[in-house]
Amino acid sequence: MTWKDYSRRFLPALISNFKSSASQNALSEQSALQQAKQLLQFVLTDDFSSNGFKLTIRNSTMKNAGRGVFLSEGSLSKGTVFAFYPGAVYYPFEPIFFQSIRNPYVFRCIDGVFIDGNHAGLSRYIYRSCAFRNSHIPFCDLSWLEIAQSNAWSFNDCKDSKKYNRFAIGQVVNNSEDANAAYQEVDLNRDDPLSAFLPNVQYSSVPEKTIRTVILFATRDINEGEELFTTYFTTIES
Repeated sequence: MTWKDYSRRFLPALISNFKSSASQNALSEQSALQQAKQLLQFVLTDDFSSNGFKLTIRNSTMKNAGRGVFLSEGSLSKGTVFAFYPGAVYYPFEPIFFQSIRNPYVFRCIDGVFIDGNHAGLSRYIYRSCAFRNSHIPFCDLSWLEIAQSNAWSFNDCKDSKKYNRFAIGQVVNNSEDANAAYQEVDLNRDDPLSAFLPNVQYSSVPEKTIRTVILFATRDINEGEELFTTYFTTIES
């Protein structure tokens, strides 16, 4: 990922770009929420065979892009939600400066909320600290940290791989002008039991009724073997 790609996440243009055109590609709020909860249900039941597709992370087809996400089995129809963007969630007024230094995984939502999808260093420490806040039992998914830390991106290389949220890989999807996917912001009710499998945690200690997440969905039909691409300008509000 180049600085040009990284900087796009912080440009003011991110707020206004696609305001007029993104609506035609956006999922309805109901569809986005329903599909997000369906993916979490797959995690809950360890049932990754009935969702109709499988994702794999391997070296990207883009030069100097590092790793990317591929549709290794099945197909994705236009409008299908296939991944979450994991990480700690920060409101615009909360401190994220030090975490953002040399960090290409900080994602900026349209309303100024940030999601830090970095699995290492200070970002990792903060995510785990927030996950275990006031409890010895985490109230969010931690598996994406372990997968990233071990570099076991194929999931088949993970011991007891069924316990991993295999959809928490949105931070690895590369940017391309020839995008076949887009981001969409969703707020999930914290009272929903499925939120425990969401790969996001709030930085703030103030209890909230909802938790922000960002889903990724196909903007066209995607065939088996294709790499998934999005553009950092296609952030869509529900």
